Amino acid sequence: MEATLIKDIDENLSVIRLRFRENSKPLFRNREFIVYERRETMEDGTLVVAVASLPKEIAEGLEPKKKKNNSIRGLLVESGWVLEKLEDASCMVTYVAQVFYIFLIFFFLKE
Repeated sequence: MEATLIKDIDENLSVIRLRFRENSKPLFRNREFIVYERRETMEDGTLVVAVASLPKEIAEGLEPKKKKNNSIRGLLVESGWVLEKLEDASCMVTYVAQVFYIFLIFFFLKE
């Protein structure tokens, strides 16, 4: 996977392009996502990182002129990480992700 910073909005908010290459697992092969990433540190030190796709109209206005590629734009919904400090010097990371593919809608509508 390749991640490219498109724009820092403020110290806790960024716009990022995620791209999965040809050698990725079949479900993610040749996919790209334009997402915002928001980071928040809670009072107990827990770090919450929220990620979601930007609407197409907004993403197109922020993206640099891109080279022609064969990537398919995916939609990443309500994803993120929760990093919790533990008693020792370690931490526990929880990752949650939902991926929505347009072709699934067409498949079910066709049936």
